[in-house]
Amino acid sequence: MGGRLVTVESPFAACTADPGSPACTDLFQNLRNPFYIGDSAALTETLGWTDAWTSRASAYAVLAEAAPMSRPRWTSPASTVSAWW
Repeated sequence: MGGRLVTVESPFAACTADPGSPACTDLFQNLRNPFYIGDSAALTETLGWTDAWTSRASAYAVLAEAAPMSRPRWTSPASTVSAWW
């Protein structure tokens, strides 16, 4: 895996130890943000319905490998102005 294998920790662990902690409060505020949920390997888009299922993360995750950035050159046909994207 090229050093990209990582262990996944549940963000709810902070709430188990101290439900009134700032870390737990921040977690529940951030759970309203779908981008926060998507950026965490331990969270899923739905956390589970009561008594229907329990959402659990895998023990391990593989970090994505970034593709090299290429900067295509764009030239406006109406002028000689060119820009990098």
